[in-house]
Amino acid sequence: MNKINFFTRFLFFILIVFIAGSLFAGTNEQFKLTASDRSTIYNGAQQAAAEYGDKFKVSVAAIPSRWYISDLKFPALNENQKQLVRDFSATGYVRSRGANRLPAKWDWRDNNGVTPVGEQQNSDCWAWGATHTFEHCIKVKDKQEVRLAVQDTISCSGAGTAANGGDFVTDFFISKGCALDADYPYTGQDDQCRNDIKREHKLSDAKVFNLGDAAYPDFKSIIPAIQQMVYEQGAVVTACVSQELGFRAYAGGTYNVPSRVEDKTDHIVLICGWDDNKDGGAFLIKNSYSTQWGEGGYAWIKYGSAQVGFYNCQYKY
Repeated sequence: MNKINFFTRFLFFILIVFIAGSLFAGTNEQFKLTASDRSTIYNGAQQAAAEYGDKFKVSVAAIPSRWYISDLKFPALNENQKQLVRDFSATGYVRSRGANRLPAKWDWRDNNGVTPVGEQQNSDCWAWGATHTFEHCIKVKDKQEVRLAVQDTISCSGAGTAANGGDFVTDFFISKGCALDADYPYTGQDDQCRNDIKREHKLSDAKVFNLGDAAYPDFKSIIPAIQQMVYEQGAVVTACVSQELGFRAYAGGTYNVPSRVEDKTDHIVLICGWDDNKDGGAFLIKNSYSTQWGEGGYAWIKYGSAQVGFYNCQYKY
């Protein structure tokens, strides 16, 4: 047998056992992988190889059809290995068997992980959604509330304008960071960027991920990935469809307007919780329409509605 091929198979087998042992510590249950599971793992391995090197490449034939879970102890992982485990566990094949230890419901409002709701004055939802997602990441990691400057995001990021919208602000937050709101108050206008501003907080990384990517072929597969990121980082910024009158008039309950292919996303919010048992499952979003909208500025969006979770970005602080 080719030594390289053998090593690849052996490495992948160890990886599978490692993931299983980490997530199922204390059990000895045998799990069978379906063809769909194996395909999902293969796609995850391809993604991991693209990010971390060819040593993670694997053929479908090398993926075992079943394995045993045992109470194994493993040494500390480096950051690449941790990220690889997260990538695999987030794909959903483990969660579908009840293995993922994420709770069925998580709400960062109940766990001291949110900052105050804002009120946009223009078409600058993109800046509010991105900046508040950044705030949530800081609060979850540093255990302190920091109010970042939405106006800095609007005027200095180059990611969009107050009047015409923008994107997820990844490059600016990583390279420059974001100023404090107290130092750069919100005007909601396309003011000239202040070059004298001080920015103490920066993102370490950001990753755009969308429904339809190799790792997320359907909405069912992207739900646990979003949940994992929200749980670990505090929030995920996402685009959504807001032109439906029901969205703008939302006052509580579960918003349930199925997404259509022809709908165009026109708004940006952040996901900061979920409830798998709420009307078939729903994400908790934080909006920028003030606390008078929805449930104090928040809303429960049924899985698959308003395209919430279709187009997203994960921040790492």
